[in-house]
Amino acid sequence: MVVKKIVAHLKWFFAVIPLGLIAIITSPIMVIPAWFFAFLGKYNPFWFWLDDEILSEESNADWLIYKESKGMFAWYIWHAFRNSMWNAKELLKPENARLNCKYNNEEIHQIIYNDLTNDGKPISIHGDCISMAGYKWIDKNGNEGWQVFSGDYVSKKYSIIGRSVLWYYANDKLYYRHSVAKEIMLFGKKYYFEFKMGASEKRYLLILKLKKCKIYISQKKNF
Repeated sequence: MVVKKIVAHLKWFFAVIPLGLIAIITSPIMVIPAWFFAFLGKYNPFWFWLDDEILSEESNADWLIYKESKGMFAWYIWHAFRNSMWNAKELLKPENARLNCKYNNEEIHQIIYNDLTNDGKPISIHGDCISMAGYKWIDKNGNEGWQVFSGDYVSKKYSIIGRSVLWYYANDKLYYRHSVAKEIMLFGKKYYFEFKMGASEKRYLLILKLKKCKIYISQKKNF
């Protein structure tokens, strides 16, 4: 079992660290020729710097919300920073044993820690919907939901708070999943802290976010 865990961490490392650094360094420039030759599809020599998921109605829900929120530069920001070299990363993704919120064939091997809650209530890590700690947001247009990943104010209704660390099997392959979302104090100020590492049902993860807390005030008017 120790060997399997070492192999799992090595797969994560090579998929995230070397490729992640290449993506960070090259994407702000390479997405420009990638866009120019996009009409070539997978024959595009710069295809690795694109995200083909935004082209499909089955996988572009996040992109549509993001595009509405970010405006005219959304395509560039998405490919250069948010989902940099996404097509290349898709070639190194982990095994998938679930279709989110429809079925879950993952087998939990070991729960190291779990105290996840949503809207103040404990949630299961065994359900059809994948449960990982993470903040969801209310964007500038008032959009709020499971697929709103950026904004000025945290959505209490959709955020999953706490910490979860576990090992699981997907199609007989062992994977590690670690996620944290909590409020922390730093230099006398309160921040939203989010950390994800390991594998989701879609890709290998390494996410670290820190954002200053803001209190959401409803914009509804009384007449």
